[in-house]
Amino acid sequence: MKKLLATVLLLFSFSGITHAAESAPTKSDPTWLTESRASIKAGKFEQAVELLKAANESGSAEWNNLMGFSLRKKSSPDLNAAETYYEAALKIDPKHRSALEYYGELKLMNRALREQLDQVAHVTLLGLNHPVATELAADLAGLTNGALPRCFYTDNGSNAIEVALKLSFQYWQLVGQDAKRGVISMEGAYHGDTFGTMAVGERSEFHRRFNPWLFAAQTFPSPVHSECAGQVARSDASASLAALKAILERDAATTACLILEPVVQGAAGMVQQPAGFVAAVAALCRKHGVHLILDEVFTGFGRIGSLTVAEAEGVIPDFLCLAKGLAAGYLPLAATLTSEKVYEAFVGKFSEGKTFFHGHTFSGNPLGCAVARASLRKLKPMLASGQVAERAALLGREMAAAFAGHPHVRVFRQLGLTGSVEFKPASAERWPTDTRAGFQVALAARRHGLIIRPLGDSILFVPPISIQADEVKHLVRAVRLAMDDVLPNLPHASFLSANR
Repeated sequence: MKKLLATVLLLFSFSGITHAAESAPTKSDPTWLTESRASIKAGKFEQAVELLKAANESGSAEWNNLMGFSLRKKSSPDLNAAETYYEAALKIDPKHRSALEYYGELKLMNRALREQLDQVAHVTLLGLNHPVATELAADLAGLTNGALPRCFYTDNGSNAIEVALKLSFQYWQLVGQDAKRGVISMEGAYHGDTFGTMAVGERSEFHRRFNPWLFAAQTFPSPVHSECAGQVARSDASASLAALKAILERDAATTACLILEPVVQGAAGMVQQPAGFVAAVAALCRKHGVHLILDEVFTGFGRIGSLTVAEAEGVIPDFLCLAKGLAAGYLPLAATLTSEKVYEAFVGKFSEGKTFFHGHTFSGNPLGCAVARASLRKLKPMLASGQVAERAALLGREMAAAFAGHPHVRVFRQLGLTGSVEFKPASAERWPTDTRAGFQVALAARRHGLIIRPLGDSILFVPPISIQADEVKHLVRAVRLAMDDVLPNLPHASFLSANR
């Protein structure tokens, strides 16, 4: 279940190509094993199934493991058959690493799904409820030790942010402070692709066409911070906090909320914030009576090393937005958590018009809630064991070794299981726009067994939380090999002077 897919934000990613093949081929390996592993590595899972069937080495644990893996990964997955083959592999070799891991994780998620399917597959939360939604809400309230006990379900991160924005706007109306309508966000922010989330994000090329329809939001600069493997290259939050303080002192009376992606701005290129910055922002918001919305769609559920950044920073926001890792990337599910104080403002007779009119048919789907609960049960001990922290530390060390001093690297960053490397020409300021260096490296990485996401002239590292040490090394090595394959051969732009 450990796919080395560096851009998919999964708690448990489904089956890593490199890990499935388990080990490098040797001269003593039979032909069927070498060929089936090669097919799996190339993503040709139907071909791998046929090769394995032809060999019919059913007495081999590895044959059964690879058959189970290939059946899971082919274009029309056969999960029931895959489970049977994993069971056969473990009967032959109870300690088979891959079979143990893949079978266990397949059982964990699928058991939760099957158990819930036996009860109810779908109940709309529009006027109704179901037990697993209530149980998950209680679990999520525990993330803040009950400080944010109220949960509003949606089905994706953008909607979780939309809900927080709308709740904040309506709250201030309900308590008689209609003037508080403004929003503050950080430069470079990305919070989603709906109209509300576009309005509070960076007005980049992705959203520029929609500017005439977006409401205005004030921005303050992000802090200057860059680290990898615990080594801080530079760090200064003073200008950022001073700018925010000035905005709040001037406009707090007309500002509803501030929204922040804490510690790491993912889509901005893994732009980092120093320790204590989120707490300082929270203190300014409290002082000036402005709601704080923490967008932990990206950073939540172990990405930075704790269940939430809010927990790690000792911050209780007014709204905590969760998605992606909430259901391990398995099913669409999102949640917006808020305080009892906010909730109570919406309570009253229907005739008073306090109702929050927002909802989607599949919000809080029982299957998604069941998987989320199963995921949380596995994630908590995983974080407590130190495994995630160890993998994060290894990622930092591998990145530092691979990219430090490289002639085509402008800057690289790592914090937790996040990272980025930005490329540059060896002898020029930048490449022509259409060169798309990051995209070229991402394509080349596939030849080295890695699927990864580019962003402009950068590559982003967002590996699965369950990534293993050998996969971390492969991840960084494959990027370095792809860089060296591609970057020296890209067309150069003439050097651009500082005046251009």
